[in-house]
Order: sequence, then structure tokens, then C-alpha cells
Amino acid sequence: MLKNMKWFSIGFAICLIIVATTGMIFADAIEQYVNVSYNNIKVYVDNEAIELKDASGDIVEPFIYNGTTFLPVRAISEALGKEVRWDGDTQSVYIGEQPGNAWGSGDTEEPIAAPDPTDIDTTNAIIATIEMQDGGIIRLELYPKVAATTVANFVELANAHFYDGLTFHRVIEGFMIQGGDPEGTGMGGSSKTIVGEFDANGIKNNMSHKRGVISMARSYDMNSASSQFFIMHEDNTFLDGDYAAFGRVIEGMDVVDVIAENTIVEDSNGTVLPKNQPVIKSITCD
Repeated sequence: MLKNMKWFSIGFAICLIIVATTGMIFADAIEQYVNVSYNNIKVYVDNEAIELKDASGDIVEPFIYNGTTFLPVRAISEALGKEVRWDGDTQSVYIGEQPGNAWGSGDTEEPIAAPDPTDIDTTNAIIATIEMQDGGIIRLELYPKVAATTVANFVELANAHFYDGLTFHRVIEGFMIQGGDPEGTGMGGSSKTIVGEFDANGIKNNMSHKRGVISMARSYDMNSASSQFFIMHEDNTFLDGDYAAFGRVIEGMDVVDVIAENTIVEDSNGTVLPKNQPVIKSITCD
């Protein structure tokens, strides 16, 4: 079962399979239902429609293969801040916790534990300071030994004042706050992209997406990270191995909490209108 689940989660592009002749599907979890309308390509979570978008904010279209329609549900997990699991025994998709054994009724193996934070190599750590326009300070340690290219890219952009005046454009309480997009829409980036430093891309990264960890946003392309980053509001370790975590907050989680809990969002995907986006005054690195 774990092998099957790994196949479904490659690149974190988990898919629901919809037979074209049925035209609809629902995924049952504790107090949550997902309804998919094939003709209109809409996903409803708790009767609220959400758009199917990838990490960069692009609309993700379904595709048909051998008469079967494949519909990504990554948007569901991000909208809920939950993990999406496929149970091959029951042919079910579960969002968040499922009744009984969370890894499927036929599993005898325990899920792999998240990396121990004490295992992180903090040698040559770099201090990054995010100063918000309202005076809030978020101070982070960045770890070149964990993700050297990612850290170097972030530091280079910060030193070039790239982040000055940008915003947190996507906020999901209990999940993460995302910023660093010059367009403020989730569609922008810097002039270059970098290699994705995470296990699914063949590069070892033993840092877990726990509360306060900073990581790089990307699209389905594993090497598409550019300037956008996100900071975890709460533990969401299902991201481990698919995104390049590269540091953690050492001071100012209260500021992260305020952004995550008080920012006005427009939908379950965490979209923040420009007028409501928390503004980053500057990011500096020592």
C-alpha cells in the first residue's frame, strides 16, 4: 500500500480518477466531502467551490487518457491544509484523517516518521530578517547544508532588494503564508528558476515542513522555484520530499501567526486581494 501511495503522490500531483461516463465523484473523510462535476470541472469542499490551481496559481486542466479523465486534487489538500491519501484497498481518497488506520485498512506498516529537527546540519547558518511594513519582524536561520542552491538564491534576491515592497499574497491559516511574488498573484517570480532541492527530485533534503519552516513554492515542474517562498503556520509534513525546505523561524512566529490568522482571504485557496496583502518592507541577510 505504501508503494501504491508513493506512486499516486509523485511530484505531489495526486490524482482522482474519474471514469468519463460517470461524470462525478466524491471523496469521503471525517465531516468533509469533495464533489467533482465533470462537465464544469469544479471541485466543492464542504459545498464551497474551489479552483484547481497549482502552487504558482495556474489553473490546472484535467486530461483524458485511454478514455479516463484524470483530475488533480492537489488544490484540495492545499485549500484545506490537509494531506490527501489514496487507499488502494477501499479505492477511496481521504482528506485529512480517515477512520481507523490512517494508511488504509490493509496496511501493516507504520508511516515513515518526519525527520528529526536535531538531525539538521546548521553549519554556516545565515540569518535572514523579514521586516514587515507594520513593523513586525520575522527572523530566520537559513541552512546551506540542507539546500545550498535554494539558500544562495534567496540571499542573492534579498541582497538585491528584490523582496522590498513585495507581499504575502496567499494565506491559509493552519497551513502556510506565501509571498515573494513581484506580481502579487502567485504567477510571478525573478528572472531565473533553480533546481528543486528535495527527495522527489533526486536531491536529499531531510528538513521537515514543521511550524516555522521556510520552503520554496513551485509549479508542477520540480525545477520551477524562483522567488516565491512560504512559511509554515502549522506542521504539514505531507509536503516533505516534494518541496525545498531551507530554514526555520527563530524569532517572530507571533508575526507569522498574526498574518496567518488575521489576513482577509477571498477563498479556501488563500487568495488575498492586493489591498489586503501584508507588505514586506525588506528582507536582509547576515
